[in-house]
Amino acid sequence: MALSTDAGVSDTFAGWRARTTSPAVTLLATDEAHGGEYALFLKSGAPTGAIAGQYEHPVTLEGGRTYTVSAWVKSLGTASGAVELRPSTGWEPVLRIPGGEYDWREVSVEIVPGGTASIRLIVQGQVEGLWIDDITITSDTGESAFTSNGGFEANSADLAITTPSLMLGQLSTVSFTTRRAPGGWMSWTLSSGDEEIAAGEVLFDGNDAAVSLPRVDFGYYSLRVAAHIGGKVIEREASVGVVPDLPESHRGTSSRFGIHLHDLTTPERTGNMIDQLASMGFGYVRADTVWANAEQEPGQYAFPSQFTENMNRLAQNGMTALQVPVYVNKNYDDGRTPSSGSGLAAYGAFTRAVLEHFPQAGADVEVYNEFDHFYNNGACGKTPECYISMLDAVNGAVDQTLPQARLVGPSLSGMGFKWEWLGAFFAQGGLDRLDVVTAHPYTQPLAAPTMGEDIERLRSMMRAVNSGQEKPIWITEMGWATMQDWVSEEEQAKYLVQVTAAALGHGAERLYWYEAADQQASPVDGEANMGLFRSDSAVLPGGNEPKAAAVAQAALAARIGDMESARVEDVGTGIESYVFTGPKAATRVLWASDPEKPRTIVIETRASVTVSDIYGGSTKMQPQNGKVTLPLTDVPVYLDGAVDVESPSSK
Repeated sequence: MALSTDAGVSDTFAGWRARTTSPAVTLLATDEAHGGEYALFLKSGAPTGAIAGQYEHPVTLEGGRTYTVSAWVKSLGTASGAVELRPSTGWEPVLRIPGGEYDWREVSVEIVPGGTASIRLIVQGQVEGLWIDDITITSDTGESAFTSNGGFEANSADLAITTPSLMLGQLSTVSFTTRRAPGGWMSWTLSSGDEEIAAGEVLFDGNDAAVSLPRVDFGYYSLRVAAHIGGKVIEREASVGVVPDLPESHRGTSSRFGIHLHDLTTPERTGNMIDQLASMGFGYVRADTVWANAEQEPGQYAFPSQFTENMNRLAQNGMTALQVPVYVNKNYDDGRTPSSGSGLAAYGAFTRAVLEHFPQAGADVEVYNEFDHFYNNGACGKTPECYISMLDAVNGAVDQTLPQARLVGPSLSGMGFKWEWLGAFFAQGGLDRLDVVTAHPYTQPLAAPTMGEDIERLRSMMRAVNSGQEKPIWITEMGWATMQDWVSEEEQAKYLVQVTAAALGHGAERLYWYEAADQQASPVDGEANMGLFRSDSAVLPGGNEPKAAAVAQAALAARIGDMESARVEDVGTGIESYVFTGPKAATRVLWASDPEKPRTIVIETRASVTVSDIYGGSTKMQPQNGKVTLPLTDVPVYLDGAVDVESPSSK
């Protein structure tokens, strides 16, 4: 049975971000394709002229090269100028889809992008019916540029999950829907690695079905389904986290966990993500506040509605924002990083406007982002002296009107800590201008074995220039990209627990993970693959699918989210051990520091102890003659209970 093109609600397409939507525009997947199994079918009742629909697909291109962008189209009736493809970093050139009625034909345009570009599908007029398929981008050497869904093959029409997130509690239900046909049935299996944990079959009720999962241990799973509908068998797979409910005491600003959040494919998905992050113990969201978008005319501020919605959603969840005003504005310093007196004053005024406009989201602001990196193209340069001038401008604009504001920085770019730059910055009085010191000490694709030592060094440097006093330390970006031949999802999860325990154990006040969700499903772009959740998916159009690290974060928050103190425990060479203490209990996070050298510790106790893996699965271990022997690898475990730990030995 073919997919109908009469439905009034649009399908979603992985990789395509909805920038502008209207009920007058419908985008559907259809079986009538030029190539592959699917094409996009577009209808529009929008008036001519104004943009009613805008959908964007990022692509990775090399600046200065010539590319040919082509697509296959077919029309039942399209008004002239009603549909365009704009494949560039700006709004030109334009590939105008021909008007009229015609069979499949190829259309193309040449572009010379200035850098990473995007394909934008623009709808601004009447369309009775238009098929679009097989969008390709080919360089002047014949190489194809990566587009994750230029053929619209990944879509929500045949089978989609309507559950907002696949981070679930025990005994949860996963809901499905289809446009293929009413009726039918679906088989499902839930697996942990190669082990099948549960399986079953369900019937569709009209176009909907629901899988009720049995009680399973907390952990990271794979859910596979095969839906028999409309004469087809539709197979889908998604990862599932089964995690404990987080107590209220672990939520909001009592947390020490933060995360960076970019807007996701739709406002619905971004809102779902904020709710999800709160339930995982994140109390703080680091958010880019784009200067160029908010101040089109000098001194006049208008913040995007999506950004305002995000700030309100944070407040509803008891979370606050770390605002990061970035980067440049066309009205000042020729659109470069501000460095003149007037440009710096304007940046300070914009920073004040952000804090005044969103009081519900707190009063923390990180002054610029990675001032020493390529983001900074200002005339002054990237030196500590130049950053101090920016701090002075922001302090001058904020201090008198917003005394509660906290200015944090310098958030230098990785890899590691920039000791020479920091030393000069502190020597010139930079520390006096900040309330919190921040860093982005990336080490990927390697582990971060010196995180604890580095934080201790930073604390010592502050004491040396500040009469023996320290200021709080926030790690405002840290993470690993998951890609083939780079870092696996399991390694990303392991590193998240290691680096968080080490940072907090050595005195950091907060750690912000970079970032909430992958930006796109690109096999070659590391920056796009650093999320705790996957990029938008056809099987989960409005929700969020966890990677292993998301489940590890939920387990981490459940274990230490309400712990009041943290310290390093010396249990001998080759062991990392951090003790987190709360009002009623203590939890240890332990692992062998060398992945090639597993260790063993002996725990003295007369009662059972609980050992949990990084995904929350736990085991009770009973003592033999007052001792429990615990093997350790470089994958952390949690140890709960009143215990004494003896010196370790090598295996």
